[in-house]
Amino acid sequence: MPQRPGVAFACAHLTDERLYAAQVAALEARYACAVFAFRDQDSLAGMAEALLAKTPARFTLVGLSLGG
Repeated sequence: MPQRPGVAFACAHLTDERLYAAQVAALEARYACAVFAFRDQDSLAGMAEALLAKTPARFTLVGLSLGG
């Protein structure tokens, strides 16, 4: 069975996974969705490393503010 395309949602500063709850609910049947809130990272590089460590080689990134 083919793998579902990946979608990574990057939360804005001071938000959490609830920001993208409606989008994940609408897409999760067809896409492998992952939401990142970046609670443990203190730099943009750290945020990127955390996201890339948990996403496939090819994915769509959705974000806004610092998450974008």
